[in-house]
Amino acid sequence: MTSQTPFLAAGLPGLTFGMSLGRGLSIQLDPQEEVVIPELEVQTEVDECFIQNSNVPHAMLVIHIHALHDLVVNSFDSSSEVIVYVSLDVGSVRKATAQKTYHTKNNSTVIFNEVKYFPVVVNPSPKADMNKITILVFACKVGEESAVTVSKHKMIGKYETNIQKLLKVMVCKEESSLLNKKGNIAGKIELEYGIMYGSFGYGQSHQNSNLSTETEKSIFH
Repeated sequence: MTSQTPFLAAGLPGLTFGMSLGRGLSIQLDPQEEVVIPELEVQTEVDECFIQNSNVPHAMLVIHIHALHDLVVNSFDSSSEVIVYVSLDVGSVRKATAQKTYHTKNNSTVIFNEVKYFPVVVNPSPKADMNKITILVFACKVGEESAVTVSKHKMIGKYETNIQKLLKVMVCKEESSLLNKKGNIAGKIELEYGIMYGSFGYGQSHQNSNLSTETEKSIFH
């Protein structure tokens, strides 16, 4: 059973509103009438890293987190095992490794062997925030891996470097000291870096253009 609504009396052509018992509200469209759906304007946030501006140096930074050595974990004295992981901040982008178990009494090496990729915009000023690379090592008790509070996951070591420094060598491998909040050595981190100019790491110039033409040739030849 259907009943017309007052909307039809107002002169809305081509629309019939009906109420079907047990089935809710239904709308029927007249096939003779043209229905115009208004377009919605969607505003998207522009990511500075992907602005196609030939005057802005772009680069692809690759960080290979190999291992942690000789960690000093004093925050969990009663635990023989803790969970550790590495957080990497490059500019405003943050990535983290998988969580690994560290045996505090055995002073074991924690091997990650993970590679993280960061598309970056190279600022000519070495002190610019977007050029900073901050590496933090966190630890928590076993069973609290999913805790989201800062009090559960404690920062036990920190290491900082700079994109401008890496651009001078392009590829390097290092074993650097981690410092705790008091400035004392809390272990070592073994890393490997690679950085190349270009949005996808192609070429040696910050003025690299899009390689779409060469890509098209390779597809058909």
